[in-house]
Amino acid sequence: MITEFLINNVSILLILLVLTVMLYVNQDLDIPAVGLFRAAILLLLLICVLGFADDAAAGETVHRFATADVAVLSRIRTITSGLVYILRPVVILLELLLLIEEKRVRMVCIALSVFNGVMYLPALLGFRFPFFISVNNHWHGIRPFNWTVYAVQLLYVLILLVFSIRRFTAARKRENLLILIIALLSFLNALLEATELLPGQVDLVTAICILMYYTYLTSVYHHIQNEAIIRKDRQIERDKMTILREQIQPHFIYNSLNVIRTLIRIDSSSAITALDDFSTYLQAHFRAIQHDTLVTLEQELKNVRAYLALAQADYTRQFEIVYDLKATSFRLPPLSLEPLVENAVMHGIPETGGIIRIATESTEGWYIITVTDNGRGNSEDARQPTKHVSVGIQNTRTRLELLCGGSLELTPSPEGMTARIMIAKEKKQ
Repeated sequence: MITEFLINNVSILLILLVLTVMLYVNQDLDIPAVGLFRAAILLLLLICVLGFADDAAAGETVHRFATADVAVLSRIRTITSGLVYILRPVVILLELLLLIEEKRVRMVCIALSVFNGVMYLPALLGFRFPFFISVNNHWHGIRPFNWTVYAVQLLYVLILLVFSIRRFTAARKRENLLILIIALLSFLNALLEATELLPGQVDLVTAICILMYYTYLTSVYHHIQNEAIIRKDRQIERDKMTILREQIQPHFIYNSLNVIRTLIRIDSSSAITALDDFSTYLQAHFRAIQHDTLVTLEQELKNVRAYLALAQADYTRQFEIVYDLKATSFRLPPLSLEPLVENAVMHGIPETGGIIRIATESTEGWYIITVTDNGRGNSEDARQPTKHVSVGIQNTRTRLELLCGGSLELTPSPEGMTARIMIAKEKKQ
């Protein structure tokens, strides 16, 4: 009997199998209302089983029920037919619940299925309404009440068609064409079933429509994801240009060029060195904008030293740099140190001079970088960073979190400011 069931329903079962595999493959995707598709698969499978049982009780299959008692067979047919008539509109209802978002319309659709179920419930309870199986095991319907299932299905399909047309836009013409085809197929199938011009195909067409609708949702999902990726890429490009404009301070560039110009007149050798530092400074910034990949501490210190050399070439600020590097074998986002060092130079060093200390160390789970100065610490009138420095520090904090699971803390004190970068040895997801 199982083999005959599989043969008789091979088309429907194959479609349901394909849909099940697609649900499994796409289980990590955020495709909406996947649970409703699972419910539709189970309902269709149950309807197929009930339909086969009805055919077996009617003697229309090779394998039949063991009993020859007509009363028993009639009762089996009544139960299986009644359940099929109750469940068929529910399958289309699930499609509508996937498509319609308006709460009132959803409630109306649910009410139609409930009404259809109430209409066929008397037959299950033994009444000869709206259909019955006669003593000779023949099916008889009480018109027009036995047409309730077809009327509800046609109403569902009309609702589906209306909402499909409403959602049909030029931007997604190809995807929405699937919805129109689903609606037309469902309408034609329900009409042919009701008029008995092409009976017995409703389950197959319903399975095809569910598969097409899931294909539609998958297509829309990928379309939305692609649009999101494009928007994100554009935003990244805009952010890169913003970072470039904010982190390369025009005042510092102009000042560095003036210093180089002055050195050319009085000390050509120092001018060449300053020009090399300036080139290194610009290259580091443009390279960070183009490739936001981790760099070695040595590379980052090279950029910092280039900045500090240019800052010291301007004799208006005198300061001392102290390096205490106990850990060097790690990587960090490019331009992570420079905003902190620049903050120390611009706001931490008094006019009389000061000391900036750059230190690294390694703990069990972290690499730690500290930048300290002996400025006036938390004095509000002395430690207000410029917009340029604030953007640089915030950008550094964000890239540390995203690229290497790191963090950045700024701690002011009466003795100065301490900036601490912590980089996880194992990047956290």
